[in-house]
Amino acid sequence: MRLLVVGLAGCLLVACGPRLSVTPVSTTALRAPEICGQGPYEIEIAALGARWGEGVAFHAISPHPLDLEYEVRVNDDAPAVRGNLRGFKRPQQVNSNGNTHYELRVPANEVFDNSRCVAREAEASLVEVPAGSTPAAGWPGPPAGETTTAETPGGETPAAETPGETTTAETPSAETTAAAHANLTLLPAEWDNLGYEQMQQRGLGYIEGPYKVWKVDRLDETNAPPFQEGDRIRIRFWSMVPNPLEGVIFVVSHLVNGANVSDEEYEAHLNEEHAEREREAQERAARGPSRRERRRAERRQRRQEEAAARRQYCDAHYEDEDCWGPGGHAGYLVRLEEERRRREAEAAARPVMPDGPPPPPQAEDRPPKPSPNSRWVPGYWHWFAERWVWIAGHWDVPASDLQAGTTIVAPTAPPPAPRETPPPPPAPGLVWQPGFWQWNGQNFVWIAGRWALPQDNKEWQAPSWQVRGNVRIFVPGRWRVRR
Repeated sequence: MRLLVVGLAGCLLVACGPRLSVTPVSTTALRAPEICGQGPYEIEIAALGARWGEGVAFHAISPHPLDLEYEVRVNDDAPAVRGNLRGFKRPQQVNSNGNTHYELRVPANEVFDNSRCVAREAEASLVEVPAGSTPAAGWPGPPAGETTTAETPGGETPAAETPGETTTAETPSAETTAAAHANLTLLPAEWDNLGYEQMQQRGLGYIEGPYKVWKVDRLDETNAPPFQEGDRIRIRFWSMVPNPLEGVIFVVSHLVNGANVSDEEYEAHLNEEHAEREREAQERAARGPSRRERRRAERRQRRQEEAAARRQYCDAHYEDEDCWGPGGHAGYLVRLEEERRRREAEAAARPVMPDGPPPPPQAEDRPPKPSPNSRWVPGYWHWFAERWVWIAGHWDVPASDLQAGTTIVAPTAPPPAPRETPPPPPAPGLVWQPGFWQWNGQNFVWIAGRWALPQDNKEWQAPSWQVRGNVRIFVPGRWRVRR
């Protein structure tokens, strides 16, 4: 009984004393308008200047796993948090002791799959990144009102969008506290806080991102909150490869630290804690070191003296193999040089990885759709030979359309192909795919040639037009086994 009373008393002291608690002041759901994308995407929250601190929570609700990197920054400072959106979990109904609840669990045999978003090597067109398009260190981000082009595979038009239509990023404001940038659009409030039961009903999973709160746990000379009103708390996320983003919702919450007492009372509480810590430090200093602390200090001093004596002896006896290993000091220097060369060779062989997100996606003009069921695969950035290279979007023609002969039909033969001079390849080992004429339903349009990734033991067969009766039918280009 006495233990129970003491426990309750301690609990009351902690629970009822001055303390901080985190409260969300706004939660916003956003989505990427394109079905496939890699970013960079950015969400910005305008700080309120809360007295005891504030921060953000960020996660994704998705029908499948994702593979995204993220950073959290304040204004243009160095990243405060870095991580990834990968740990995919699904809500599952659990019965325990007659009670039913939901838990997040890692599903079995469910892996990241972006095959529908990656251009086939047979049709990948590469363009070197233009000068100045790589974001500078600190990624200042797109200005308010920047426009970007939304892409939709397959030529389908998403709600309230059309292929090639520009979408404008929202400007941060004190009213919304969260702004969408770089191809993110706000969703209705119903998506802000989906429960586990709703997620299970809709076949969605949960991917946890950063939870970061800057808080004031002691007073300093300025006695100021961590942020000034209007400071930018920024989340940026991206991927090395395009992610399937259809049905993915990104959720960001603006969190504020609040005290359960008035600001004056909480300041007094912090001052009392500080004074108590100083009193304890002074008492420890007055008591002097304990017997255990004196023994530890003596052992540490002996070890330091023995190590110094050993170094002094070895410096005077280069021939001693107990000090320097086989061959004495000369053998030690040889091994040291070999180790240096080995590390340099490993560093040279290790692929250079980017230290940040890819450039913003390039706007693309789609050529005419080659068959009824062709699906548009958007372009994306690929890290190649120590630099970003743009892999252009392309139409993926299903085998069924080729077998059925339902590709584009033109009433006449195309004009003679103009002379093309291939530009220098943006990366070594690429294959030049010559340009060709395509029918857009009214006339022929020229599709310029491009550099493409090769395929092992295969050669590129250019597109052609075959005569069938009074019309010409388009035969898309393809890779064939080298003869």
